[in-house]
Amino acid sequence: MRCNLSDKFAEELINFGIIDSENRELYSYGIQAVFGALLNIITAIFIGFLFGMIMQSVIFMAAYIPIRIFSGGYHARTQVQCYLLSVILIVGSLLLMRYIPWTLQILLFSSFFSGMIVFFLSPIPDSNKPLNEMELVIYRKYARIILGMELILEILMLILGLNWIAACIVLALLSDGLLMIIGKLTKVKLKSLKPLRF
Repeated sequence: MRCNLSDKFAEELINFGIIDSENRELYSYGIQAVFGALLNIITAIFIGFLFGMIMQSVIFMAAYIPIRIFSGGYHARTQVQCYLLSVILIVGSLLLMRYIPWTLQILLFSSFFSGMIVFFLSPIPDSNKPLNEMELVIYRKYARIILGMELILEILMLILGLNWIAACIVLALLSDGLLMIIGKLTKVKLKSLKPLRF
């Protein structure tokens, strides 16, 4: 369900003649998505500030958001649940950045593990975000391209000795991979719970 704020904003755009009334639903959804993304980014920066890790939080989100869009996986049922999940992911990732010694071996193993998940499983549609056949092909292509770019960037950071940036990228990929696995398991579980037909 969309928030009233996005509906009101879309209504104002219609009143000013900026958008057509028949596109109200589409624009309202888009406005809600933008508000949600902005809220997540602001929250990530605030959490980063509380942890004294603003740059890590920003880099994590910059790596996480693009791959998440195209890889699919578990999606929360409500906006509130989605927001809380984002907060948990950010806090958990910052704690892991701070307390795990991100050696070259750990970074490379984590990259390989999460990279395999994204490469072979993406995209994983969710009941909240179904995909048609064409979208599956397109999303898979873009997920793999973004994965490749992020892995190249990670390797470059390792070469430059910036392991903390590499760790941000790795944790973004691991978070995405975790949600993909949860999405896959949820999908399998739902299929197994379908009633038998006689």
